[in-house]
Amino acid sequence: MINIPMTPDGPDMDTIRELVTNDPSVKAIWCVPKYLNPSGESYSEETVKALASMPTAAKDFRIMWDNAYAVHHIADGLATLTDIMDACDKADNPDRPVVFGSTSKLTLAGAGVAMLASSLVNIKDHLEKIGHGTIGPDKINQLRHVRFFKNMDGILEHMKKHAESIAPKFAAVDEAL
Repeated sequence: MINIPMTPDGPDMDTIRELVTNDPSVKAIWCVPKYLNPSGESYSEETVKALASMPTAAKDFRIMWDNAYAVHHIADGLATLTDIMDACDKADNPDRPVVFGSTSKLTLAGAGVAMLASSLVNIKDHLEKIGHGTIGPDKINQLRHVRFFKNMDGILEHMKKHAESIAPKFAAVDEAL
């Protein structure tokens, strides 16, 4: 694991480029692109496009796109994030992104419904590997989530309640620091 310095636009792309273009043993980068800790910024469009299009020494280089905070909005308005899969497609690197997230931070930790999005090549590889480790998804838990949230509006309304609860706590920490 190599720590990369962060900027208000995301990871320091000069450092990343230096590492990935010169060393074929660097196979991936792990990104949490939205609401970076502790500052709360999200990756800029320029950073997303640079990650998608940069040359890499490893032909099988992957971007592990952990969109853990996709709908976690504390301040007014929703932070936007450039679509990494679209950016990689446009840069002719369709197999580069592996996008994932879950509802664990929306409902109960460990009880969330996970998702994975990627190219057909990556999905096939993933299914071949996970097929030996699980008999399938927890369909009852999936149904619980559908009944609880109903739709995207239900998710956003639920997350407003989270924001109302946690925003004062964030403000108190900011004030204390």
